[in-house]
Amino acid sequence: MSVTIKDIAREAGVSYASVSRALSGSRGVSVKTAQRIQAVAKKLNYLPNGIARNLVNQRSKTLGLILPDISNPFFSDIALAVIHTAERAGYQTILSNTDWEPRAQERQLQLMREQRVDGIILKPVQDTVDGAAYENLGLPAVLLHYSGSKVVSCVDTDHDYGGYLMTRHLLEMGHRRIGLMFENVSQQFMNSFCQGWELALKEEAAPREASLLLNAPNSMAGGYAKTMELLDAGEMPEAVFCASDEQAFGVLKAAHEKGVRVPEELAV
Repeated sequence: MSVTIKDIAREAGVSYASVSRALSGSRGVSVKTAQRIQAVAKKLNYLPNGIARNLVNQRSKTLGLILPDISNPFFSDIALAVIHTAERAGYQTILSNTDWEPRAQERQLQLMREQRVDGIILKPVQDTVDGAAYENLGLPAVLLHYSGSKVVSCVDTDHDYGGYLMTRHLLEMGHRRIGLMFENVSQQFMNSFCQGWELALKEEAAPREASLLLNAPNSMAGGYAKTMELLDAGEMPEAVFCASDEQAFGVLKAAHEKGVRVPEELAV
């Protein structure tokens, strides 16, 4: 049976209010009495009731982090950064994974509301929906890798410029036929990558035909399969700009198996 403040009060010979003040560090109890109460609490192995404390304070000191795929190194790095930063500020983090499923996202959001977290960081599973869909979450929120809302705070990447810089780098290395590997160009961020890639190629009058848009699942297996297909058909570009690290690992694996030297024969 768990120890309560009533047990501590009985053992220490003080009132419930004195125990509550001493354990919370509030004023209204002498230093000597507070020390005696804390000693009794330690002897009885007392553990504070966090749920009850949160109801009183209306704060849980907890944040919710909802990501679509924590097996992806990109999102796992974000999770670690959030968890460590929250800990330094005295907060704990509840991490949830949606597997890119809208219904799973709704369930996780409801769970966060029920857990009474103080706020959430959410990577929406859909980035093409009306931004208003995320403006009444019932919680303070920050949307990650998203810029579709004018009301909720968003943190996003300049994908256009990133795609441009990466393609410029490959051009400056002397490559002309540069493929862009992606999963779904209809996604907002992938469309932005594509615009940056196309602008850099256009500036140098480099080829930018449709065959250089390499559609592949956003995974190591997807990058591997697409690269094997292109190498077998003799249609592999001299350089590939991958939308994710996982795809790039797949490209490198296929190149290694086919004896293609990186970066001498294929830049990734």
